Amino acid sequence: MQLPPMLQGEQLTRLLQGAVAGFGLTLVVGFGFGGWQLASKAEKHTRDSVNSALVTALAPICAEKFQRAADAKATLVKLKATDS
Repeated sequence: MQLPPMLQGEQLTRLLQGAVAGFGLTLVVGFGFGGWQLASKAEKHTRDSVNSALVTALAPICAEKFQRAADAKATLVKLKATDS
C-alpha cells in the first residue's frame, strides 16, 4: 500500500510542523485572548461570585438585626474603637 505524496518525505515533516504550530497557536490565542480557563480558575471565580452574592444578600439583614439589638450603640462604639 502506497502512501499519498502528501504523507511522504519532507512533506510529512512540514505537515507535522504545521499541525504542531497550529495547536500551539490555538492554545496561546484561546487561553490568552479567547477567555478559556482551567477548571481550577473557573471554580475560584465561581466561589468568589457566590461569596460576593451572599454578602450582598445578607449584609442588610445583619445590619438591621445589629441596629435593633438592645446594646447596639455601646457595641458600635466598641467596634469603632477597635483597630481593624
